[in-house]
Amino acid sequence: KYYIRKTKILFLSIILLVSISSFAQSNKVLDAYNYLKAGKLDKAKAAIDAAALYPDTKDDPKTWLYKGNVYLALAFKESDPKNPYKDLATNPLDTALEAYKKCLILDPDFIAPKASPNSPRVGLKFVADEYYNKGANYFNNKDFNNALSFFEKTRTVRKIYSNTPDTSADFYGAVAALNLKDTITAEKYLKELTTYAEYKNPTAFNLLFDIYLAKKDTTNMLKTIELAKKRFPDNNDVLLREINYYLITGDIEKSQTLLQEAIAKDPNNHMLYYVVGTNYDQLSQDTTLNQERRDMFFEEAKKSYQKAIELNNNFYEAYYNYGALLFNKGVEIFNIANALPPTAQAEYENLKKVYEDLWHQALPLLEKALSLQPDDIPTLYTLRTIYARLSMPDKLQEVNQKIDSLQNNQ
Repeated sequence: KYYIRKTKILFLSIILLVSISSFAQSNKVLDAYNYLKAGKLDKAKAAIDAAALYPDTKDDPKTWLYKGNVYLALAFKESDPKNPYKDLATNPLDTALEAYKKCLILDPDFIAPKASPNSPRVGLKFVADEYYNKGANYFNNKDFNNALSFFEKTRTVRKIYSNTPDTSADFYGAVAALNLKDTITAEKYLKELTTYAEYKNPTAFNLLFDIYLAKKDTTNMLKTIELAKKRFPDNNDVLLREINYYLITGDIEKSQTLLQEAIAKDPNNHMLYYVVGTNYDQLSQDTTLNQERRDMFFEEAKKSYQKAIELNNNFYEAYYNYGALLFNKGVEIFNIANALPPTAQAEYENLKKVYEDLWHQALPLLEKALSLQPDDIPTLYTLRTIYARLSMPDKLQEVNQKIDSLQNNQ
């Protein structure tokens, strides 16, 4: 009897120890809450990490809500140089995200009224906002790779807890992608933005149009511009894109009508003439067009650049493009002249006068552009070529010294 009784006592003791241990581990969830509330993030993390592993608490949605909250608090303090917990966790925001997702799986409607955040959906909103803030910081520092990564995370998290888009993450993600020459991602984000009926930023439409313009996708160019016109009927940038569309598709009459409409709305806008000038410029260099049309576009480009400069006498881009237009036309004629047979000396001399005259016309424009941006390498290179071809040794030496100085200081 004594032996049997002793065994029973021992067995009861084991049950008591297990119960105490179970209670202690369950209490880790409450400990985490209290430590978090007191700002003791190291102890809160230790408690919630233990609770997330223990069988009795690892499937409790409260455990995962609290874990998300603890790691969210760690993430908020990441950028604080005085943060004593900065080495406590790696990528705490990612851990918070996974914790809130786990809580949603266990109980999509779970709420802990006294917690902050009090539900996984609210926690996910904080995670998305923090991802966005990190992306914005990278974007402002021109680290577009990381910016794009965090804007993508923002978009992904937003879709978990909300049916409404994060239009800011979409837009700046697209701009970051464009800076990285990733037009596929930029196009995806921008197309999404244009489908949102309440979205009111015309720049997204214009950037999407420009992507299609670069691809010469006239079908999607037209779709984008028609949608943009419905949303922003009085936006001149949208009107400019429409003008570009008709220029590119060869409907010069329609483009001119629209240009006059744009000018009537904003007669002193130098950008109107500049943008139209650049399109005429590109068309003048399109070798798939016949020479007569190319020459017509060349003259129209000249007029547009001239008007842009009249309206803004310090417009670097207009000076440079106008000078480059004349220089390139001169090179075109120079190449024709050099291809003539030796017997066509008279024709060669006539062409030589034409191309040299074009280069002389280009010089003051490019020199003015250089005065506005003295360290611009493309302008210096173009001037160096003209000085060499027009036999201007003093000017050539001067520009070579400038180029060497800039390259040595890089």
